[in-house]
Amino acid sequence: MKDELLGFVFPSAVSNNRNFVCPVCNGNTTARFALFIDRWNSALPHSVRSSPYYFLQCWRYARTRKRKFLLKYGNPTREYLQSRNAELQGHASGFRMSSSSPIDSDADKVTPPNYVYVSGNNVNTCCESSVKQKNLPPRRVAMIIEPSPFTHVSGYSNRFIETLRYMKEAGDEVLIVVPEVLGSAPREIFGFPIVNIPGFQFALYPNIVLSSGAYVDFFSALYRFKPHIVHLATPGFLCFAVLNWVRFLRIPLLLSYHTHLPMYAKKYGLGFLEGLCWRLIRYVHVRADLTLTVSPQVCKEMEEKGVKNVQLWRKAVDCNRFHPKFRSLSKRKLLTDNHPSHPLVIYVGRLGLEKNLLCLKELFNYIPNMCLAFIGDGPFVTQLKDHYQNTATVFTGLLSGQDLSEAFASADVFVMPSETETLGFVVLEAMASGVPVVATRSGGIPDLVQHEITGLLYEPGDIVTCGLYVRRLVEDQFFARKLSTQARKEAENWDWRTATAVLRNTHYRRAIHHFRNTRAFGLSLPRTLSIYRWFRRKYISWKEQFHNKWRLSGFNP
Repeated sequence: MKDELLGFVFPSAVSNNRNFVCPVCNGNTTARFALFIDRWNSALPHSVRSSPYYFLQCWRYARTRKRKFLLKYGNPTREYLQSRNAELQGHASGFRMSSSSPIDSDADKVTPPNYVYVSGNNVNTCCESSVKQKNLPPRRVAMIIEPSPFTHVSGYSNRFIETLRYMKEAGDEVLIVVPEVLGSAPREIFGFPIVNIPGFQFALYPNIVLSSGAYVDFFSALYRFKPHIVHLATPGFLCFAVLNWVRFLRIPLLLSYHTHLPMYAKKYGLGFLEGLCWRLIRYVHVRADLTLTVSPQVCKEMEEKGVKNVQLWRKAVDCNRFHPKFRSLSKRKLLTDNHPSHPLVIYVGRLGLEKNLLCLKELFNYIPNMCLAFIGDGPFVTQLKDHYQNTATVFTGLLSGQDLSEAFASADVFVMPSETETLGFVVLEAMASGVPVVATRSGGIPDLVQHEITGLLYEPGDIVTCGLYVRRLVEDQFFARKLSTQARKEAENWDWRTATAVLRNTHYRRAIHHFRNTRAFGLSLPRTLSIYRWFRRKYISWKEQFHNKWRLSGFNP
């Protein structure tokens, strides 16, 4: 998997380790070939090892005996397996091979190559300049995003905007389709065109713009663009129409699931609709080539409910934008109503009923001189202001840019009482800002916070424990600094460039592969009979044989 994430080639110092250059690849070879070259030596016959075209013969030998060879010698070497596991756990973003691999003079003895570990974007080797990176093939991606990420501020919108930023850096072509109301969406972003379709404002949250369906303009734009894959955000009203359009055009479909509808239904007193929500989710997602979720907990729950082929969309945070260096006395005075010496507890996010924000008033019983700041906006803001009257509470409204960075870094404690978070990007942003976190043990938050290592977790509804944790962080500065330091180190492991690389080079590739091998006649069927795949392979084989014979006859079809 690693060579799918970071494409690179080796310089002549590596490929010339036997004092010659492969005549086909001109001295360059792939990462997987170099990783297994030491194992191939013991399997190749003497006639191959003694050939002056050793690299070419290795390649031919592996191609002709691929199945048998992989069964016997295909296990990765220990170093590659360790690097792969580290990447999957988020503790590394790649690996490269050093150009100073020691090669014995004996042709039959090859010492294992040296490996250089990569952390973030830093390569710990003196031979960094000798390793060249090559760009992976760009793709044409149609990204259909509902609700629109350009009309509100949230972790959901931030994920798509950052992903588009780094897809532009990777050279991909992206067609963006979003609903709009009266020109609420831009016409382009990062040079990518945006197709706006008619939409409407969600009654409970006017900044959320939804659509009633896909129109002819959308279909014609998709047909002209001819994407390699369609990436659709769910849940939304567009998904039902898009399922039909993409299967009619025979395009692979990837769905990313962001808002957990069954949990919201229970929170708003509509628990009787939970079964219907799961039936709709299952109907849509079994017809996708791949489903992405934002937390392992939602991943597991969807698999238990019958949704297959579910993967995790890697989390990320901009550690340059959210950093302890942005701590500001002036911003702290603003958030504490000119009482900067008092303990400051903040919440950042949407101000909605489902966020369970009313319970934070109990914190004043544990820390009488505490100041509480709500940063964000939402449909529940009026009720919150009435509820927190006569308390040291500040409502700042929406903040962005450096103002938001300063607000995060200037706080003493960040609290997240919401029990409906599928992930909770604001928690990761607080960790990157060096602020200790107190959050509920629900949704995707346990995937972000390790209890008493990078933050503190309490059971849903246990506001007493939450108050005790906040008081402990305020009184025990040493413990608070310990948590914030570990939280910052954890956040540094997750960057948007690597997350986008995994998305475009692993998830998109899996979806395309699944579509090519399992979809019957382009229909949106959950499964396909194996007899169809057999006929399809036979048809391709017969077609190639016919064209070869046709060309040999002197014709050029």
